[in-house]
Amino acid sequence: MRKQIRSTLIFIILVIILFSCNRQNNKNSFSAKNSSNQKEIKQADKNEKIFNSLDSKEVLGKLYDNPIFDSNGVAIWTPNFEEKMHYHVSYDGKCHTTLDTIMYFVNSRGMKCAVAILSTYFNGSNNIDSTIGIGGDCHFCSVPIGVALFSQEDNGKWELYRFDKQLASLGYFGIYKTGREDAGKICLKEIGDKWTCLSLKEGVGGSSGASWGYEMFYNIEMFYLNTQRGEKDDIHEGWPTEKCMLCYNYLSSYYNEEEKKDNFSNTTEMKIIKKKKDYYDIDLIETKNGKKKVKHLYFSEIFSKFIEK
Repeated sequence: MRKQIRSTLIFIILVIILFSCNRQNNKNSFSAKNSSNQKEIKQADKNEKIFNSLDSKEVLGKLYDNPIFDSNGVAIWTPNFEEKMHYHVSYDGKCHTTLDTIMYFVNSRGMKCAVAILSTYFNGSNNIDSTIGIGGDCHFCSVPIGVALFSQEDNGKWELYRFDKQLASLGYFGIYKTGREDAGKICLKEIGDKWTCLSLKEGVGGSSGASWGYEMFYNIEMFYLNTQRGEKDDIHEGWPTEKCMLCYNYLSSYYNEEEKKDNFSNTTEMKIIKKKKDYYDIDLIETKNGKKKVKHLYFSEIFSKFIEK
């Protein structure tokens, strides 16, 4: 009787062992297959972000989902409901976007990168230069500015690592063109040791005696310089960041039309203080009614922007 019980127990144990091994093999097989599928998906995602060149039609064609192009090479695309609330929809019910310029820089890891500036202009008819828009009588109607960021691979192709259809707005009367100081100016500025940002500077505008102008710094780098966030210092793939790192008014004033005099006139001068192997500090020197005040700023990786010391 005991032998029979022992034989039965041995048989049950062997069945359990065989079942466990088979289950583990199936689990390993599923994990390997799942891992392989994830790699294929990641590779497919990466392939979608690869551009053979930064030719205007290739860039606009992929970013705006195969739009049609007019004779000037402007991409004409159909906005969705949400986009219609923010963009200047033209006479044909569509948005007209041009690649204004491409600027290049070397990032903190020595990789060649590119910043493509994309402007969406309002066109009231088809009898105008679609590359600059029609403008209009709306003083504060600015131009939506989009940005596409690329890094160059060893084979010379470009990989897209960030794209914003509308990062900010710039200009007056619905007109902006890169380099025009009166409407707005876009350039790259070094704000760290081999660390670059995108600067958007709005030209001076005003209404009813008030005048102002401002400058904004946007994060375009792929990596942080330091590792205050831990081992992971990849910006766009890893940690949520503030796109705008700094915004300040370089001019704000008010002229009293009735009294024919300035009620106030404030200006701010920006001074960049260089530091080796680190982010630069920034001093904002404010002059209010003849009195100066200095704000000392430093870049915080934790908040992804410049904050006051």
